Amino acid sequence: MSSTVSYPAIPRMTPDEKTIWNIIRNAQGRGSAIKARDITLFTKISERQVRSIVRQLRVVFHCPIGSITQEPAGYYLCITPEELQESTKIWWNFGMKQLFAVSRIRKYQPDEFRRQVALSLDTEISKPQNFNDTEKRDL
Repeated sequence: MSSTVSYPAIPRMTPDEKTIWNIIRNAQGRGSAIKARDITLFTKISERQVRSIVRQLRVVFHCPIGSITQEPAGYYLCITPEELQESTKIWWNFGMKQLFAVSRIRKYQPDEFRRQVALSLDTEISKPQNFNDTEKRDL
């Protein structure tokens, strides 16, 4: 049995963030994905800014926004744990490939590379977040 994924209320979002969040949260599930280009047409917010706002919604507000490049391509609200897992797996794999490339370019030995990644993660995680974490999320 598959449970659904909850999504956050809208705490302290900018007007553009609220607008984009409202559009994407109505694109429920992978089959309802909406392209950044279409969001731009509806909102007159540039595609680059749409992508930036989606990142903010994910990182700052913990919005479970998935994305897919195959048709129907675009952003969507992850409504099942499986959709969330599938979407985040793509980002994880991309990030790991990028980190591997960096380690090769900088000629890090495996132990040094692990230390550098751990230091970067510790620094990133310890940054103060600008979100209201009072609502529980079962992501």
